[in-house]
Amino acid sequence: MNDFDKFLENLPFKAEQTAPQFTDEAKIIIFKRIGHWLSSKAKLISQAISKLSRENSNFGNLL
Repeated sequence: MNDFDKFLENLPFKAEQTAPQFTDEAKIIIFKRIGHWLSSKAKLISQAISKLSRENSNFGNLL
């Protein structure tokens, strides 16, 4: 056993015990919020690509 392993064993807690435990309901809320955020970013990117395509006819050929 190396010094680092000894250090870990002497900690007053284990790493896996300190991880937050979310209920299934909390997980659903978190994933919904992440989904809404990603969706809004995807819409902005889509709008930017559309605008660039309208302004520059060669832009569409690059995609």
